[in-house]
Amino acid sequence: MAKTPVKTVSAKKVKPAVKVAQDKKAPIKTKKPVAKAAASTKVVEKKISKKGSSVKIVKLHKPGETTSTEKGLYVKAVELHMLGNLQEAWLGYQAVLKLVPNHFEALHSMGLIAAQMRNYPMAIELFKKALEIRPENPVVFNNLGNVYSSLNEKNAALESYDQALALDPNYADAYSNRGILLTSLKQYPDAIASFEKSIQIRPKFSETYFHQANLYAETGKLDLALKGYNHTLSLRADHPVALNNRGVVLKALMQLQAALESFNQALTLNPSYAEAFNNRAVVLVSLKKFEEALESYDKAIALRVNYKDA
Repeated sequence: MAKTPVKTVSAKKVKPAVKVAQDKKAPIKTKKPVAKAAASTKVVEKKISKKGSSVKIVKLHKPGETTSTEKGLYVKAVELHMLGNLQEAWLGYQAVLKLVPNHFEALHSMGLIAAQMRNYPMAIELFKKALEIRPENPVVFNNLGNVYSSLNEKNAALESYDQALALDPNYADAYSNRGILLTSLKQYPDAIASFEKSIQIRPKFSETYFHQANLYAETGKLDLALKGYNHTLSLRADHPVALNNRGVVLKALMQLQAALESFNQALTLNPSYAEAFNNRAVVLVSLKKFEEALESYDKAIALRVNYKDA
């Protein structure tokens, strides 16, 4: 692709990445089957987290165990779900429901698949059916909140997270998701309180530190943001979005060499990370390494055609 003249780039070009690079909400996780944030540098990956969900506690069937019963069909469907075979898992859960129409776990798991497929109206319907059977289940309310958040129905999302926490006051994932939502509503003190509560309950949950760091970056508290990203990476070193965002903060603090190293680490983990290539180029321009900067911009554009920042 034809190379364009190098233009002087100001630090403001990097800043958007902090905003965007959020591993999205605690997106639906089905240990493994799910979603926030994945990590484009927007609110990446939404995570509908599922603390203690039925999928999480199901035991895999033993070799030779029959799958003709409702229990066997359900266990097999869960295995398919965890392997990422969503269509086959869906059919498996449907088979369970033919035998037991009010099977809570099957309905909830189908809701998770619908959310993973971004069929949010279907996910809401299935989660609500599951709640008709077990209205006291906080996991479903948490996942329902994540779906509402994906639809930008923030009031409904907040209500769902609050219901989850009313049922389980020690639900760290729900506090973290609530903090992410409140950050998006710019209710920063309440968001920080939710993040702190999540950390108190689950001090080694890297995503809470990550999202709290995003809040601090968004509000200009760069030293706290840097501390949060470093804490995130101490718990999960293979987090390219945290590395990218840390690089953005380091650039804003004019720690250019450290910023460059952070972007390089992000790209080692994710060589297709367009935002990190763009942010890396901004730092290289500041370091007057113009040829390397142009190469990095070109890579960003190659990965994302019409990439405006690059």
